[in-house]
Amino acid sequence: MQNVDPKLARTISWIAGAVAIVVAITLPLGYFSISYQYQLGMLDAQADINSRIASQVINANPEIWRFMTGRLEGFLSRRPSGGYAEVRRIVDNDNNIIAQSVDVLDSPTITRSAELLDSGIVVGRIEIVRSLRPLLIRTAGVAFFALLLSWMAYLSLKILPLRALKRALAENTRLLGEAERRAGEYAQLFEETGQRAQEQTALSTIANAASQSLEIHEMLQSALDKTLEATKRTVGIV
Repeated sequence: MQNVDPKLARTISWIAGAVAIVVAITLPLGYFSISYQYQLGMLDAQADINSRIASQVINANPEIWRFMTGRLEGFLSRRPSGGYAEVRRIVDNDNNIIAQSVDVLDSPTITRSAELLDSGIVVGRIEIVRSLRPLLIRTAGVAFFALLLSWMAYLSLKILPLRALKRALAENTRLLGEAERRAGEYAQLFEETGQRAQEQTALSTIANAASQSLEIHEMLQSALDKTLEATKRTVGIV
């Protein structure tokens, strides 16, 4: 079996390694980026919705809304059950916390906010803080899966092409050997045919010579017979 060209083998290995690295890096990064943008979008939407509801409460109580801590905290605590752990707070323009709903959050976190309006005037903002720890854990799981997938891709892209090349080279070697064997057989057959032709030519030459010898003998015998007939003799030597 012929060996694959080392340069070609190295090229295949480099390509397989590059694909594996791309898979191992792109898959978890892509997952994290998409999920992170999705969470930002969700937080922006929640902050906007909650700011509008809180602004209605502020507009209905323009002078005393800063003292309605219990009502505002109850409002901030209302969110779908089973959702992400979040810290929600209402802050005035002096960065004083008016009300907040606190959950235990693991760092790192992301924060999104929206303005609170009182008759079109900004009087504060509502902030929503969410931990990125669950996303990071899921991304780690995706990264582990990506490593397995990249390793499988590396082995597939490296081993399978090399194995196919080795099989092709082996098949070519077999076919070349078969062709050489048949060429030898044809050469031997051609040589045997030439020898037989030479033998046939020799036999034909001998046959022609023998035929000519018989014709001369017959001619001499005929001449002798006529001579004996003319001379009235009965014995002659040819």
